Amino acid sequence: MATKIVKVGDLGIKELKEELEERGLETSGRKAVLQERLRKALVDAGEDPDFITVGLSELEKLSKNLEENLKSSFEENSKNLEKLKSSLEINSKNFENFKSNLEENLKSSFEENSKNLEKFKSSLEENLKSSLEENLKSSLEENSKNFENFKSSLENKFEK
Repeated sequence: MATKIVKVGDLGIKELKEELEERGLETSGRKAVLQERLRKALVDAGEDPDFITVGLSELEKLSKNLEENLKSSFEENSKNLEKLKSSLEINSKNFENFKSNLEENLKSSFEENSKNLEKFKSSLEENLKSSLEENLKSSLEENSKNFENFKSSLENKFEK
């Protein structure tokens, strides 16, 4: 279908109604009302209100719809991208806080465990030292008794 540019004032009632219907607008009223409604729609669409391109082919209509859909999708995707950036920023801050807290807790736990380990080591050393002293003392006393008994026994043998 061929296209042509015509004055809005030159369109007949049938063409005016077709143009208004294609734009999803009200199609009732006198010719002057229909012309005014179409001019307002053209201004709202950013087009010249005095001239209109009529007879768009189906491909051109699809192209216009596709362009509008792409623009709408782009705007929506841009908003979603901004939301994602904001979420990423918040999550990054939360992660850094978590990491910092974890490092602090690990450091604190390590220091506390090191102190406890030192205390345990000292306690073991004390217990071991004490136990060794007692065992040595006991062994020494026993050996001393045995020596005295042996000495006594020898003296008794030589005295006879």
